Amino acid sequence: MSMDDDRELLAPLRDLEPPGASTVSVAQAIRDGRRRKAAFAAAAAVMVALVAVGLGLSQRQQLPTAAGRFDVATAGLLCSPRSQGGRS
Repeated sequence: MSMDDDRELLAPLRDLEPPGASTVSVAQAIRDGRRRKAAFAAAAAVMVALVAVGLGLSQRQQLPTAAGRFDVATAGLLCSPRSQGGRS
Protein backbone atom coordinates (compact mmCIF):
# COMPACT_ATOMS: atom_id res chain seq x y z
CA MET A 1 0.00 0.00 0.00
CA SER A 2 1.17 3.44 -0.80
CA MET A 3 0.58 6.72 0.99
CA ASP A 4 -2.05 7.70 -1.57
CA ASP A 5 -3.98 4.53 -0.79
CA ASP A 6 -3.84 5.33 2.89
CA ARG A 7 -5.20 8.85 2.32
CA GLU A 8 -7.96 7.46 0.14
CA LEU A 9 -9.00 4.95 2.79
CA LEU A 10 -8.98 7.49 5.61
CA ALA A 11 -10.68 10.33 3.68
CA PRO A 12 -14.26 9.43 4.77
CA LEU A 13 -13.21 9.66 8.40
CA ARG A 14 -11.96 13.25 8.01
CA ASP A 15 -15.44 14.53 7.19
CA LEU A 16 -17.07 13.11 10.33
CA GLU A 17 -17.78 15.36 13.26
CA PRO A 18 -16.45 14.14 16.58
CA PRO A 19 -19.14 12.89 18.93
CA GLY A 20 -20.47 15.14 21.69
CA ALA A 21 -19.17 15.23 25.21
CA SER A 22 -18.49 11.87 26.77
CA THR A 23 -20.99 10.52 29.26
CA VAL A 24 -18.30 8.56 31.07
CA SER A 25 -17.17 10.01 34.38
CA VAL A 26 -13.47 9.37 34.75
CA ALA A 27 -13.54 10.06 38.49
CA GLN A 28 -16.41 7.58 38.96
CA ALA A 29 -14.57 4.98 36.86
CA ILE A 30 -11.46 5.38 39.03
CA ARG A 31 -13.52 4.99 42.22
CA ASP A 32 -15.26 1.90 40.84
CA GLY A 33 -11.92 0.38 39.88
CA ARG A 34 -10.48 0.97 43.34
CA ARG A 35 -13.60 -0.47 44.97
CA ARG A 36 -13.44 -3.59 42.79
CA LYS A 37 -9.75 -4.02 43.49
CA ALA A 38 -10.33 -3.77 47.25
CA ALA A 39 -13.26 -6.22 47.08
CA PHE A 40 -11.17 -8.68 45.08
CA ALA A 41 -8.30 -8.44 47.57
CA ALA A 42 -10.68 -9.00 50.49
CA ALA A 43 -12.29 -11.99 48.78
CA ALA A 44 -8.85 -13.47 48.05
CA ALA A 45 -7.81 -13.02 51.70
CA VAL A 46 -10.98 -14.77 52.89
CA MET A 47 -10.38 -17.66 50.49
CA VAL A 48 -6.77 -18.05 51.64
CA ALA A 49 -7.91 -18.04 55.28
CA LEU A 50 -10.60 -20.66 54.58
CA VAL A 51 -8.14 -22.91 52.77
CA ALA A 52 -5.60 -22.55 55.59
CA VAL A 53 -8.18 -23.41 58.24
CA GLY A 54 -9.47 -26.32 56.17
CA LEU A 55 -6.00 -27.73 55.69
CA GLY A 56 -5.22 -27.24 59.36
CA LEU A 57 -8.34 -29.13 60.40
CA SER A 58 -7.71 -31.93 57.93
CA GLN A 59 -4.13 -32.42 59.18
CA ARG A 60 -5.10 -32.44 62.84
CA GLN A 61 -4.63 -35.89 64.31
CA GLN A 62 -5.49 -37.08 67.75
CA LEU A 63 -2.54 -38.54 69.59
CA PRO A 64 -2.97 -42.14 70.74
CA THR A 65 -3.56 -42.58 74.44
CA ALA A 66 -2.50 -45.48 76.61
CA ALA A 67 -5.28 -47.93 77.39
CA GLY A 68 -4.05 -48.64 80.90
CA ARG A 69 -1.84 -47.13 83.50
CA PHE A 70 1.70 -46.35 82.37
CA ASP A 71 4.65 -45.79 84.65
CA VAL A 72 8.39 -46.33 84.64
CA ALA A 73 8.17 -49.70 86.38
CA THR A 74 5.93 -51.23 83.70
CA ALA A 75 7.61 -49.46 80.76
CA GLY A 76 10.43 -51.99 80.67
CA LEU A 77 7.97 -54.87 80.44
CA LEU A 78 6.48 -53.48 77.24
CA CYS A 79 9.80 -53.57 75.37
CA SER A 80 11.69 -56.66 74.39
CA PRO A 81 15.24 -57.06 75.78
CA ARG A 82 16.63 -56.84 72.27
CA SER A 83 15.13 -53.35 71.70
CA GLN A 84 16.63 -52.19 75.01
CA GLY A 85 20.15 -53.03 73.88
CA GLY A 86 20.40 -56.16 75.98
CA ARG A 87 21.43 -59.63 74.83
CA SER A 88 18.91 -62.30 74.14
